[in-house]
Amino acid sequence: MFTSLLNRLSKMRRGQQGSAAVEFALIAPMMIALFCAIIELTGLLLVERKIISATQTVSDLVTQETSVTSQDLDDIVRAGRLIFDPYPTGMLTFNIASIRYNTDTGVPELVWQRLVGANPGGSDILSQAAGLGDPGEGVVISYLTYSYEPLLGGIITTLALLIGFLWLIGLPFQNEDGAAAAVFNYIDFSGHFYNNFYNGVAHLTDIVYFTSVIALFLFLATRVVESRRWR
Repeated sequence: MFTSLLNRLSKMRRGQQGSAAVEFALIAPMMIALFCAIIELTGLLLVERKIISATQTVSDLVTQETSVTSQDLDDIVRAGRLIFDPYPTGMLTFNIASIRYNTDTGVPELVWQRLVGANPGGSDILSQAAGLGDPGEGVVISYLTYSYEPLLGGIITTLALLIGFLWLIGLPFQNEDGAAAAVFNYIDFSGHFYNNFYNGVAHLTDIVYFTSVIALFLFLATRVVESRRWR
């Protein structure tokens, strides 16, 4: 009996069945997390470059004119918004101000200011202008802020909620028979992952299930990107 047990343990140690699937199950979450982090970091860097470019463009357009009207400022703000394409500009704010330094004291004084958007930054714009010019000179300060929304944040949250929902609705039917139980057991995430993939087993039904989920969320992600592009 002891010899038979040793033989079985030796076979288990040498067995390779399902090892690739188990290794994939262990590595896949880290790779997916790294992939999502790269996407979010790339999006954040692109937004940072766009806000720098928009700020420089707005300041340059204002300083090219000896005087600007309200319509001129509206056009300049519109140009700044166009730089953000395809990102939505509803969360983009502008604080454009013309500052002149007192000829006697050199203290910065506000000549005019244009605020666009909800709660634009740069409330202490006069203190920021201190020391940027000599008495009698003038400067234009453009202060742009943007609230970046992660591209995959909502999708990941929705996916987590969906997995939890599919797991909960499948619980009452795990030990039941019938057509309804078969349907709920099939859409149950835990049945496909923990009962099969986690144990190194991959059935065709599992592949179809996960491929369908991936295709669904790729479609949803595409729709989100397109809606943001044309908003």
